[in-house]
Parts: sequence; structure tokens; C-alpha cells
Amino acid sequence: MIGILGGLGPLAGVGLAARLTQNTMADSDQEHLSFILLSHPGDIPDRTQYLLGNEKVNPAVAIAEKLLQLEQMGARVGVIACNTAHAPLIFDEVIVRLTAADSQLRLVHVIRETVAYIREYHRYDRVGVLSTAGTWRFGLYRHALEEVGIHQVALPAPWVQRVHNAVYHPGYGIKSQKPALSDKAIQELHGALDELIRSGATCAVLGCSEIPLAITGTRYRSITLLDPMDIVARALIKGSVASSR
Repeated sequence: MIGILGGLGPLAGVGLAARLTQNTMADSDQEHLSFILLSHPGDIPDRTQYLLGNEKVNPAVAIAEKLLQLEQMGARVGVIACNTAHAPLIFDEVIVRLTAADSQLRLVHVIRETVAYIREYHRYDRVGVLSTAGTWRFGLYRHALEEVGIHQVALPAPWVQRVHNAVYHPGYGIKSQKPALSDKAIQELHGALDELIRSGATCAVLGCSEIPLAITGTRYRSITLLDPMDIVARALIKGSVASSR
């Protein structure tokens, strides 16, 4: 069974669950995959704030506890529905805690899975990334892309902050959970994509699990858009189908 750790933010986990269903080739309810979505957002400190030094408690503590809870509920493979949570300062500590608990849960790594997909199916050599400030500062995608010989097109620091604000700003950010997404957030994200195009990007990774809520579709002007949660959903489906044979 698949275990999805949601709540980072809440709609990201719901979105991944929806992608699992949408990407499954099924003719009836009974042919869909079984999964558990666990969303306890109040228990998990903000990942970006921790990486930026504004939060003292490592989110890995709560993340590991929730993953173990998913395993106790029957999950055999798990995924954290958050790009930033895969920063080594967080993810590596999660692994340490799972290992100490003798967990057998197999975790899918969102960043590595996305980069492997780009390398295998798209072979783009100039990839742009829209992400939170934490993901950008720690170079999560840049390091993973460089390991396989792919160049990450740099987004200027002012635009990194604008993308971050499009997610986090209490007045217009995606996380503010107003009845509808604000035009301001969408315009800022479009502006960042335009900047990547001007810098030569041929592909853009929507490297925060909430950005695809505002930027939909697989194309923007001249570039391909890749949603890591969609890629991970397909990897989970493929793995589940293979293991059932």
C-alpha cells in the first residue's frame, strides 16, 4: 500500500492523491490503487523556515513520526508531498530516525525521481526551477541535476524571493488559502517563467508542490512544465503495478 504524507501544505498531499487516481489506468473503482493520505499540518514545522534558520525544531522529527504511523497503518512505500522536505538537513535525519525504528518503509525521493525522469524521457540540458527560498538556497535541484550533467538555469535572487512570496505571502500567496488563487500569485509565477525563458531554459520544474495549483498544464509559451508530484505519482503507480505481478 502507498502512504502519502500530506499537510506540507495540505493541498499538496491532496493533489498527489488526486494524481495517483488520475494517472491510474482503471475501468472501475476496484482497479484503483490503495493508498493512505495522512495530513497533520499543525504537527510539522515549516520546512523552509527551518532551513533559513527561523525555526529551531527540525521538521524531520515529526515527519519521521508520521511516516512510521503510515507504516503501522499498512503502507509499504511512502512519499513526502513536499519538495523542500528533501533537503539533506531534513531528509537525512528522517532516514536516520526510520532506520533507528527498524522501519521497512521504502521512501520515494521526489527530487531524485524528478531528475531521473528528465534524464530518461526529456534529455533537456537547460532546466529552470521554480521553488521556495529554502529549496533554492540549498540547491536541491541544482545539485541533483549537475550530478547527471544537466545545467540548471539560474533564476536571479530577486525573482527567487518573488516566487517564494507567491507561495508564502499571507495576503496573496498560495498558502494563504483564500477561496480562489490570487491573480498576484499567478502573475508573479508567470513572470518568473518568462525570466527563465529569457535566460535560455527549455524546461521548467515546478519545484514546490503547491505551485502547480497556480500554474497548470504541461506547457508555458515555449517551454515544457514538469510537476514533480505528477512524476512521483506515475512512479508510484508503475512500482505498485510491477510489484503486484
